[in-house]
Amino acid sequence: IQYQVGGTAGQWQTGTTVSNLDHGNVVYFRLWDGVNGGSEGSYTVKDTGKPTITASATSTTNSITVSVGSSDNQWGMPDKPTYTVTLTASGQSAQNKTVNNGATSCTFTGLKQTVTYTIEVKAKDKANNEGSTSITKATGTVGVATGNITYSSPNWDASKHKASITLSKGGDAANNSALSIQYQVGSTAGQWQTGTTVSNLVHGSIVYFRLWDGVNGASQGNYTIKDGTAPSTPTVNTNGYTSGTWTNKTVTINLSASDGQSGISTYQYKEGSGNWTNCTATYSKTGDWNGSVQFRAVDVAGNASGASTAITIRVDKTPPSKPTVSLNGYTSGAWTNKDVKQTFTSTDTGGSGIAYYVRSGEERISNPWTINWDGQWDFQIKAVDNAGNVSAWSDKYTVRRDTSAPSVSLTGTANGSTNVTLKGTITDTGSNIYYQWSTSSSAPTSGWKSVGGKSTTQSTNVTQTTYLWVKDEAGNTAKKQATISKHTHSGNTTSGGSCYTEKVETKCSGQQVPTIKSHEGSWYTWIITCTKCDYVYDPWCKNQCSKAEDFLTTENLPRPCDKVISSYYKLTCNQDTNYHCTIN
Repeated sequence: IQYQVGGTAGQWQTGTTVSNLDHGNVVYFRLWDGVNGGSEGSYTVKDTGKPTITASATSTTNSITVSVGSSDNQWGMPDKPTYTVTLTASGQSAQNKTVNNGATSCTFTGLKQTVTYTIEVKAKDKANNEGSTSITKATGTVGVATGNITYSSPNWDASKHKASITLSKGGDAANNSALSIQYQVGSTAGQWQTGTTVSNLVHGSIVYFRLWDGVNGASQGNYTIKDGTAPSTPTVNTNGYTSGTWTNKTVTINLSASDGQSGISTYQYKEGSGNWTNCTATYSKTGDWNGSVQFRAVDVAGNASGASTAITIRVDKTPPSKPTVSLNGYTSGAWTNKDVKQTFTSTDTGGSGIAYYVRSGEERISNPWTINWDGQWDFQIKAVDNAGNVSAWSDKYTVRRDTSAPSVSLTGTANGSTNVTLKGTITDTGSNIYYQWSTSSSAPTSGWKSVGGKSTTQSTNVTQTTYLWVKDEAGNTAKKQATISKHTHSGNTTSGGSCYTEKVETKCSGQQVPTIKSHEGSWYTWIITCTKCDYVYDPWCKNQCSKAEDFLTTENLPRPCDKVISSYYKLTCNQDTNYHCTIN
């Protein structure tokens, strides 16, 4: 047997084994007798066997990496085989990747966690025979949040009353750089945020968090922000009001407290032993009220501060009632010489009570109030309560008090032998005046007469003591008395008699003195007659008779007369009756 490969034009080879054939080689063969060859036959070499494909895979939570290989025990594989890798899973669309140019692996990403995928790898040998293989591979589990994510305590911004927390990977996820942390606040229906710091949180905020591989998230954990710290006890500003004092103004109190976490939500007050009631930072009492009040602050988390020191607020805006005045038996407008005691009554429904009373002119007075000085006044009274509210004026009343007796003076004029005329002059600084002439030293009980012109006269020719009684409207009395005497003179008398009238004429050196009358009101009248002299000399009448010369000594002469030249006197005493009046 002879053969050739690829054609018959070449050198025939003698043998039975033809080697180094490739797919598609044609082997020509014939019988040979040493000289002649027989008819030729031929055989085409073909590779019809499938190559062997190998595949292996590794996975993460969201990816699978496939490594491929192949072999062919016939003609062989191309130097750089081309592999087709198909990834399928139930309910998902198939994914295909081509591995060529000498590559031996490919990676499928964006896969769901904990899903088992089927991986089919195909490749062709040089004879274009296609081999394939199929394997399965499951993606991993991202991991639960609990135990793999830790969170810090809230860090509060006291000025904004907002908190932040820091999330960290822990447990199995601590060193897994493929995993990140995602969070949402309030719910899981929104957009997940990637990060480790969650800010602008308030009390009650719920932070949801999970591990994330870029495609898949783990089961979620959550953390609720809580403020467990109470606010400070409120500072109470009374705006000048002093606890426990009465006022007729609105009392306004301003409150301030601090809370470094969730912030102040409301203030509360408690009046007396009542319940705590919400209020703003301003608390007011506008109407009548008397009680104690305490305050506290409550933050957004509901934590309540301690109670402030109790403040007693006393507001009375209601004026007292119009005062009534009791004059305790005295009649308004009447004159009296007694003290006038006035008692005032007023009611204060506002609660503060009556503090004092004032009279016209705003002068503060006591209650009762006693007038113990003289005068007459119209009064009205107002009540002032302890909060400063002032009542309406009381009805007007008049007090008239006069303890001074009227002033009375009395003069008497003797009308020769006829009678004595008495004249009383009466004055009083207060009330009207009344009078009565009487011979009794006791004040009259009736018969008083009004003094029209402040004077009165009375004539009498009876030797007696006459009284002029005066009285004012207040009951004050006074009196003045006059003693009336009647004297009778009879016969002539000589020097040394008990009663006489004497006329003396005296000549002076070079000139004469004028006429001089002696003291009036006596029973004797001395008349000294001189002329052309400017100086008046008036000796007192004596109670005994004496010669004129005894009174006309040089020592007693009127000036400029300095020497008595001559003198004479004449004693005369006629029979008559004269009246004399002595005022006591």
